[in-house]
Amino acid sequence: MMGLGSHPGARPRRHGRVLRWLTVVAALTLIVLIWSFTALLVGNAEREAQMNAQSYVANLAISVEWQLHQQLQSVDQMMLFLSAEWKADPARFDPASWRQHAKVLGMAAPQITMLDRAGLVVASTQPSLLGADLSGHAYFQTQRASPGMGLFVGPTTRAQATGHWETSLSRRMENADGGFAGALVVTYEPWTGPGLLERVDLGPHGLIVLVAGDGTIGALVSPQPMRPDQGIGGSAMFRALSGRTPGVWTGPSAPDGVTRVHAFRRLRDQGLTIVVGLDRKVALRDAAILSSTARLFAWGISLAVGLMALLLLREVRAARRREQRLAWDGAALEAAYAEAEGAQASAEAKTAQLEGTLAGMSDGVMLLDPQLRVMRWNDRFPAYTGVPLDILRVGVPMEDVLRAQARAGEFGRVDVEMEVRRRMRRLRDFSGVGTQERTRPSGASLELRRSALPGGGFVTLYTDITARKQAEEAQAEARRIADDASAQQAHFVATVSHEIRTPLNAVVNSLALLDQSGLSPPQHRLARTARQAGDALLDLVNDILEMSRMEAGQLQLRPGPFELRALLDGVADMFRNQAAARHARIVVEVAPATPDSLRADSSRVRQVLMNLVSNAAKFAVPGAITLHASSATQGEGRGDGPTLLLAVRDAGPRITEREAAQLFQPFSRLGHAHDTGTPGTGLGLAICERLVRLMGGRIGLRPSPEGGNEFWLTLPLELAPPRIDLPPHPVRRQRRSLLLLVEDIPANHLVVAIMLRREGHRVDVAESGPEAIRMVQATPYDLVFMDLNMPGMSGYDAAGHIRALPGPEARVPIVALTATTAPEDRARCLDAGMNDLIGKPVRAAELIAFVNRVTWQPGLASVGLASVGADGPSLDLARLADLRAGLPPSTLPALVEQCLVEIGERLPSLHAALALGEPSATEACAHALAGMAGTYGLAGLERRMRNVMAAARRDDAAGAALAARDLELELARASEAIRAELRLIAA
Repeated sequence: MMGLGSHPGARPRRHGRVLRWLTVVAALTLIVLIWSFTALLVGNAEREAQMNAQSYVANLAISVEWQLHQQLQSVDQMMLFLSAEWKADPARFDPASWRQHAKVLGMAAPQITMLDRAGLVVASTQPSLLGADLSGHAYFQTQRASPGMGLFVGPTTRAQATGHWETSLSRRMENADGGFAGALVVTYEPWTGPGLLERVDLGPHGLIVLVAGDGTIGALVSPQPMRPDQGIGGSAMFRALSGRTPGVWTGPSAPDGVTRVHAFRRLRDQGLTIVVGLDRKVALRDAAILSSTARLFAWGISLAVGLMALLLLREVRAARRREQRLAWDGAALEAAYAEAEGAQASAEAKTAQLEGTLAGMSDGVMLLDPQLRVMRWNDRFPAYTGVPLDILRVGVPMEDVLRAQARAGEFGRVDVEMEVRRRMRRLRDFSGVGTQERTRPSGASLELRRSALPGGGFVTLYTDITARKQAEEAQAEARRIADDASAQQAHFVATVSHEIRTPLNAVVNSLALLDQSGLSPPQHRLARTARQAGDALLDLVNDILEMSRMEAGQLQLRPGPFELRALLDGVADMFRNQAAARHARIVVEVAPATPDSLRADSSRVRQVLMNLVSNAAKFAVPGAITLHASSATQGEGRGDGPTLLLAVRDAGPRITEREAAQLFQPFSRLGHAHDTGTPGTGLGLAICERLVRLMGGRIGLRPSPEGGNEFWLTLPLELAPPRIDLPPHPVRRQRRSLLLLVEDIPANHLVVAIMLRREGHRVDVAESGPEAIRMVQATPYDLVFMDLNMPGMSGYDAAGHIRALPGPEARVPIVALTATTAPEDRARCLDAGMNDLIGKPVRAAELIAFVNRVTWQPGLASVGLASVGADGPSLDLARLADLRAGLPPSTLPALVEQCLVEIGERLPSLHAALALGEPSATEACAHALAGMAGTYGLAGLERRMRNVMAAARRDDAAGAALAARDLELELARASEAIRAELRLIAA
C-alpha cells in the first residue's frame, strides 16, 4: 500500500496552497498601496484648492473694500460741495444739478434731498417729496444729535414710492454760527449702485454683503434673493466675522445657508464689515474632478489586479488538478483494462442469453439501432411481417425492409416509394412507447408494440391477435343484440303497460263510482272486491313499468328538502289499520341526535319504507313493528361520511338465510302457512334494492334482536338548509270551472266526466284533436284535459295547434292524461306546450285536487303567450313555488330582478363567443346562463341555453347560432311572464 508521504497528490497540494496564499497577499498589498496613494493625492488636491480659494476670496475682499471706500469718499466729497453751495446761496440751491456729478462718480441716478432743521424737505430731485416730514428717519436723528459728525451710512429701507430697497448717505448742514441747519441726504439702490459683480468673478452663487455691527445686512451686492434689512446676528457667519476681521472662514452663509469660502474686511470709518463669499463647490470644482478621476482610476487598477489574481489562482488550481489526474490515471488505466476484459465476457454471455430469449418468444421481435438499421430479430419476425429471409442481415437499413414488404403487398395496393417514405418519416419522429394494429393481406390481425431504447433506436414486438379480434367482434355483436333485446323489452313493457292502463282506467274508476251509488251490502262487497282486484292489477302494472324504467336507466332522482319525522309518521299511519287487523302495532323510533331536516328524494325514500312496512304488516304476528331511524359517522352503506340508517323490525315469522338470498330478486315471493294476506307481485323488494342503490346506499336483511326480522337500509346523510316558515295562506272556497275533456275512448271519458261533474264542474267532451281545437276556439275553458294517444291527430299535435291560435284561447292551461309518466314523456308534453301531466288510471281525489289547484293558482290560471313560448312553457311554476316557500315575500322579487339584469349583461358575451366561433367559450357562457335561468324558473330560456350548449359540444357553430337566435326576445317574454306571476302572487 502506498504511504501517506508518497501519495501522488500530496506534494502538488502543498506547493499549490503556498502559491495561492502568496498570490492573495500580493494582490491585497498592491490594492492597499493604490488606494493609499489615491487618498494622499486627493487630500493634497483638496487642501491646495481650499487654500487657493481662500487666497482668491481674501484678495477680492481687499479690492471690494478699497472700491467701496473710494466710492463713499466720492459721495462724501460731493455732499461737502453741495453743503458749501447751499451756504453760499440758499435761495438758488438746486440739488438736481448735482445728479450729473453722481453719475460721474459711478452712482446710478441718486436721489438728493435737503431737510431743514425741523426735518421738512425743502429741496429734492424728486418733486413729490417737497414739504414731506422726514424727521423720524435714523439719518436725520443721528445728524441732529451728533455735531461734527461726518458721512453717515444709514440702514437700508424700502422706498414708499417705488417699493425698492434704498441706502441713505447723510451729512449734517450747519449755519454760519455752527448751529444745526438740517441734513443733506443722498439715496440710491445699493445692489445697482456699486456694480461690483461686474468687476469681480464670484460665479453664479457668489455673495458680497455689508453687515452692520448689530448683525443687520446694511447693503448687498449679490444675485441671491436676500433682504437687505435681514438680521443675521445669531448665525455662524456673524460669529465668525465678529472674531476674524479681517480673515477667512468656510461655512454656511447667512441667510441662504449655502456653504461658501468667506473673506471679511472692515469698511473704514463706517462700522461696517464687507463679506465676500465664493461657493465652495465652485472653488473646489477642479479638486473634485481630480478626486473622481483618481478614485475611478484606483477602482480600475484594483479590479484589474483582483482579476489577475483570480486568473492566477484558477490557473494554479487547474495545474494542481492536472497533476492529480495524471497521477491517478495511471492507476485507473490498469483497472479499466481488467474491467474491460470482464465486461467483454459478460457481454458475450448476455448476447447468447438474448439470442436464446428471442428464439423462445411467441411474438416476433426486431431491434433497430439509432440509425434505423436492423440489429437483432427472431425467427417469428419474418413469418409475421412477410419480410423475405434473403434480405435480413445485421445492419440492413429499415428502409430496405419496408420496401421489400411493400413490394410483397403487405401494405395493400400502394405506391412503393411513397409508402416507404411515409413509414420512414413516422419511424424517425417516433419517441417513447406506441401501439398500433395492422391487418395483413391474408386477413390476419397484427399488433405492433414499439418501445424506445435508452441508447437510441427501439424494439418492436409483433403479435398475432387474429383470435382476439374475432372474439372481440363476437362479443360486440352479442352486446349489440343484448342491447337491442333490452330496448325491445323495455318498449314492449311500456307499450303493454300503457295498453293495460287505458282500459284499467275505466274499470277502476267505474267500480269506484258504482261503489258510491247506493248498492246493497252484497253488491257493495262485490264492488269492493272487484275494485281491490283492479287496484292489485294496477300495482302489478306499476311495478312492471318501474322495473322496466330501471332496466333502461331512465329512472331519475329528484332530491329536495323534507322532514324525516313527518315522513316516518306518515308511512306508519298508512298501515296502522292493516297491522291492527293482525293484532300488531306500529311504533316509530328516532334515535337522539338524528337530524330531522334532510335532503334526498323523499318520494323514493317513502316508497322503499312503505314497501318494507307493508310487508311487515301483511305477515305480522301479534306484537310490535318498529320503524327505526338513526345516524352515524361511519355508516354501513358508505364506509365514510355521515350516514342515515333506517330499519323496519317485526316479530316474525323468521326468514331463513336460504329464503333471504331470494328476497331482492324480481318475481320472488316467500309463502308461509299462516299467511292470510294478499300475495304480492314479487317485485317490491327488487325495486327497493335498486332504488336504494340508485340513491347511493345499501339494503339488507338480518335477524332482529327481538327474534324476528330486521330490514335495514343506509343512505348518505345530507342536511337540508334551514327552512323559513311563512304565514299560512287563507283557504278559498272551491271554484266551479268550465273544463274540456279530450278522450277518444267512451268508457274512459264517461268515468272522468262523472268524477268532475260530481264536484260541480261543467265538463265538455271532445273525442278527437280537431274537435278539441274547434271547441277551444268557440268556448273560453278554464282547463283542458288532453289524452295523448288518439287516432289521427295526437294530443301533442292538438296542444301545439291550440298554442298557435291567434287569440286569448291560446293561453288555456292544458294537462295531459296518459298511462306513461316517464321523465321523457313529461318533457315531451312540456315541449308540446302543455302545462302538466296526470297518469292513468286517474284517481278521483287526485283529479279533483289538481283541478282545484290549477283553477285557483294564479300562475296556471293565467297562463298565456308570455308563459308558454314556441318551444314550451317559459316559466317553471313549480320552481317558483319552491322559491316562494323558502324565501321571504319581499326577497324573491328583488332576486328575480337581479337575475334578469345579470342575464341581460351576459348575453353580449355569448353572442361574441358565437361570432368568434369558439365552442368552449360558447359552452361556458351558455352553461352559466342556463344555471341562472333554471334557478329562477325561466324554463324557456334554460331550454334555449341548453340547446346552445349541446350544439357547442358537437362543434356545430351553425346549430349554436340558430339556437341562440332571438335570445333577447325570449328574455323579454320570460321577464314579462315572471313579473306578472310575482304580481299575482303578491295580490
